[in-house]
Amino acid sequence: MRITIFILFYLLSFGYLQAQRTKLRNTEFIRALRLDCPKCIDKHNRLTAHCQTIKQLVLTIKQIEYGRVGNRLEVITEDAKYVSDGIDFSLFTNLEQLTIKGYMASKITSWAKKIKALDLSNCDYSHNFPQLPDTLLYLNLGKDFRDYSDGQNRYFFDYIQLPASLEALIMEFDINLSGLKSLPPKLKVLVSKSNKNSYQLLDILPNTLKVLRIEDSKISQLPARLPDSLQYLHLEDNYLRKLPNLPPNLRVLDLDFNSIDTFPDSFPKGLKELYLFRNHLKKLPNNLPPSLEKLNLSRQMIKEADFSTLICLKELNISVNELSRLVLPPSMEILNCSDNQLTVFNETLPNLKELYINNNQVVELILKTPQLNLLDCSNNQIKDLPISECKQLSVLNCANNALNQLDKLPQSLTQLNCGSNQLSELPPIPPNLFYLDYGGNKINTVPTFPPHLTQIVDKTEEEIETENKAVMPARYFDEELERYLDEEKPTKRKH
Repeated sequence: MRITIFILFYLLSFGYLQAQRTKLRNTEFIRALRLDCPKCIDKHNRLTAHCQTIKQLVLTIKQIEYGRVGNRLEVITEDAKYVSDGIDFSLFTNLEQLTIKGYMASKITSWAKKIKALDLSNCDYSHNFPQLPDTLLYLNLGKDFRDYSDGQNRYFFDYIQLPASLEALIMEFDINLSGLKSLPPKLKVLVSKSNKNSYQLLDILPNTLKVLRIEDSKISQLPARLPDSLQYLHLEDNYLRKLPNLPPNLRVLDLDFNSIDTFPDSFPKGLKELYLFRNHLKKLPNNLPPSLEKLNLSRQMIKEADFSTLICLKELNISVNELSRLVLPPSMEILNCSDNQLTVFNETLPNLKELYINNNQVVELILKTPQLNLLDCSNNQIKDLPISECKQLSVLNCANNALNQLDKLPQSLTQLNCGSNQLSELPPIPPNLFYLDYGGNKINTVPTFPPHLTQIVDKTEEEIETENKAVMPARYFDEELERYLDEEKPTKRKH
């Protein structure tokens, strides 16, 4: 009997101690769990067994009020005594991905043992932040991460060592890098945006790096040698004027919003994408590699361009230049040459799907483009537009030209803007057309409209001018190349 009572007492005591061990006292942490992971906490504010099964957790911890005491930030809410209790993630035994949205990172006392991805991009940092776990592969300190001094001019990297396991590091805004003497030996992705201290990273780049993105950081010079392992190099919105020799394995080079006027003697042979938007170039770079598939030379001062040697080129944006001559390879699929000074377009492009040649001085447009799906030739001086052979044409904008008649419209056409021309009649309407703008003409006979043609615009030239009506916008290919992060993020790996 005594033995039974003793065992029962022991089990009850053990259960009580276990419950006490997992009972939470941090008010804001409790609120965040109830909101974002209600199965992890019971009505007595104790962690449940569910917290040991989850692999991904996003916590939105309510912002608390801070006051500045000297150079320190102190909690000044009425619940400060509760907030001051630590946050222990070690009880989340299988947690691999953790995102904290809020201002409580400084209250964390320990990490989950299997954590691989940590997003602190919306957190404040203070000097009692715990060391990062040696299992970590991905760390995001971007966006709203605030790196405050401890009162002795010491910052995040003066206290925290990056684990050797880290493969991706994202930073944004002015994080102090003076304490960062080296980068992890396995680092593959490094992003630093809007950080005036980014130049300090260039001298410590590891040889394993595949992706480097330093954006809007006032970089004016690159080191003479970049890691040979680099495949994606993004240096948008800096002060660069010249480039060193580029890594041999580079696939994507983005130099948008710089002042580049000096290029290396040669480009990497495997370069697929080159972006030079708004660099004030007066001529094409020499020795562009035949491997290029995407090229952006928009907003320069280029007058002539011959791309016939770029036999793999598929997408070209050379809009807003001073072009009067343009030679293209037959591989083209998407071309934007709008806002130039072209007068004739007579290229054989069997694979072309989209053509933007609006806002030029085109008089003659000869289409040898059987695969063409979209054509914007608005705001030119075109008198004849032969489109009947473009069997796959879906969108046509030929507004503001000198057309007195339209060719037979393809049956595939779904959108047509032929406003502000000299048309007196319209051809038969294709069966799939749902948008038609023919205002600003002198149409005498209007054909029968099919019932599914739901958007019809017929305005006078005065009405169009009064409303400052915009034609269909041209497509520009200034795409954000974030896909590499999706490829490289360790959080998406299967273990």
